[in-house]
Amino acid sequence: MTVNSPYDSTSSEFNTFVDGLLLEKLSKHRINFAELLVSLPGIYPSTVLERLAHLASTSQIHRDIHSRLLTESRQEPDDEHFSKSRQEHRIKLPIEHPLDYEWRFGQTASRILLDTATRLVGLDKTMCLLGAPSILRYALEREYSCPIILIDKNPLLRLCFPRTSASNIFTLNVALDPLPEIHASAVIIDPPWYTEYMRAFIWAGYALSGSDSYILISVPPKGTRPGVESEMDEVFRWMQQGLGLTRLEVHEAILPYRSPLFERNALRAEGVLMVPDEWRRGDLWIFKSENQLRKQNAKPTITDDQPSWTEAILRNMRLKLRISESSKRAFLDPSLIPLVDKDVLPSVSRRNPRRDKVDLWTSGNRIFSTSGIQIVSIIVRALAAGISAHDEVSSYFNRPLDPSESSLVSTTVGQLNKLSTLESSEIDRYGEGWTNAELVL
Repeated sequence: MTVNSPYDSTSSEFNTFVDGLLLEKLSKHRINFAELLVSLPGIYPSTVLERLAHLASTSQIHRDIHSRLLTESRQEPDDEHFSKSRQEHRIKLPIEHPLDYEWRFGQTASRILLDTATRLVGLDKTMCLLGAPSILRYALEREYSCPIILIDKNPLLRLCFPRTSASNIFTLNVALDPLPEIHASAVIIDPPWYTEYMRAFIWAGYALSGSDSYILISVPPKGTRPGVESEMDEVFRWMQQGLGLTRLEVHEAILPYRSPLFERNALRAEGVLMVPDEWRRGDLWIFKSENQLRKQNAKPTITDDQPSWTEAILRNMRLKLRISESSKRAFLDPSLIPLVDKDVLPSVSRRNPRRDKVDLWTSGNRIFSTSGIQIVSIIVRALAAGISAHDEVSSYFNRPLDPSESSLVSTTVGQLNKLSTLESSEIDRYGEGWTNAELVL
């Protein structure tokens, strides 16, 4: 998934659309900021505030209304707010990471999708989930009897589910890797909300579906960003003409997503604190794949799928580290250098220009550069294993570290420990994740 970003050719039209919605909502009755967000079709909270400021400056709404909503958006939710929204699960999933475009369905969306799929095909037919681990969790916790297969590129998910379902979890990237031999009666797809990713996921879902099967897909609602309606029209035509799929149903904004920690932190960096847990919505499209209409269409390609990152875990904080192409074993300063104020990137869009400078990216949307990413990876491995980072770095170079090198390693150890402590406390309050998760690197 993604959020709004500037599209010069369509921004004016989009702003007019958002302004009209806001005027409509505010004219009916008094509404607070959290209620306003939930009532809108996936409009990003900071965009809502920008348009409210415009409406107040042009006297289309009273300045007192704008002032009240702005004040409410900056109020820190109390612990009771999060305890009410938090749902306890027997199956714990790893915290989401922004580089995976990882937004997860809430309980309501999982129930809607499972109930819809079983209504279409029954409880005895195979379902396949593409990028939707929260649906598998919901099915297991609610003891759905239908056979379910999960396909997701996150290798950590295999550690989350009971052994009984492990054989039904395939760890692969549907955009790049060969697909397993599956002929599902229903495929539920939750793709990243970019056109090329949507095509790749839909193509994979089509290939994994049997004849006379159903495909359920979450798509971005019209409030997601400028130009998204025309993007989705293009995707629909491709599904219809290129794959021979027949659209049966459209349900607008009925699939709530949980706001992940990285998004909450990005919004906090912009000063937006009062954000409902499930303010974001997806539209649901339901298609029929009929045997006589099935077409062979070339697999879409994705050129921007971030092959240059590897992953690590400290406590329950996930880290992405940019892979170094250097083969030289020279000691380079591993200290983490902040790239933004207070370390948190105030955006979750892949179009943000700072992305190219990031060497280490946390699940809380904190970004850093470093000269010595290879040494950072060694330090992370040592910290996760509970052994001496100094000894591991010394072993890597096959020599003792000099005092200045040892000092730099100590500095980086302190930075990483501080990060993992901070983000673990944030996960405890806002999100979900393992405790005592093991390293994956």
